Amino acid sequence: MAEATGFIWNLFQQTTEADRKSVSTVSLFVDDLGPDSIAFTSGNVIHFSDDYIERINGDIKNDFNGVLYHEMTHVWQLKANYAPVNWAAPGDGDRWDQGYSYTARFLDYCNDLRDGFVAELNKKLRDGYSDEFFVQLLGKTADQLWSDYKAKYGKT
Repeated sequence: MAEATGFIWNLFQQTTEADRKSVSTVSLFVDDLGPDSIAFTSGNVIHFSDDYIERINGDIKNDFNGVLYHEMTHVWQLKANYAPVNWAAPGDGDRWDQGYSYTARFLDYCNDLRDGFVAELNKKLRDGYSDEFFVQLLGKTADQLWSDYKAKYGKT
C-alpha cells in the first residue's frame, strides 16, 4: 500500500502535503464478499474478496496488486499500470465514460497527448466536473478526443 501511495503521489505530481488528500490510515480487509465480487472501497477501507483470491490463476501477485492499486485509486485518485486481463483493449468501447477500463485507457491516451494531463485533470476535479476541462487542457472536447482515440486503434 505504501508503494501504491508513492506511485500515486508521483503520478499526480502531489509533491507536498498541501497537494495530497489528508488520509491518516488506509485499512485492508480480506472478506467473504460473495462469489461474484472482487473488491470495493468505502472511505479509507478496502475490502478484498477471499473468493476472488482463490480464483486467481497465474500471477497472483500481479493480479492482487492490480486490484489493490485500483482500490487505492478510490482513496488516492490513481490509474496504475496493472490492467486486469479482462479489461477492454485499447480503442474498445462506445463512450469514453463507459466504465473503468474504457475510461482508464482513454485517459492514458490523453496523458500521452500531454504529459501530466491526468494530474492536471485531477486537480481541476477538486471542485466538480466540467466538460470544458478537456478543452482547457487539450484543446478539444472529450467527444472529439474519443473520436481521435478510436481512430488511432482503427475502431471508428
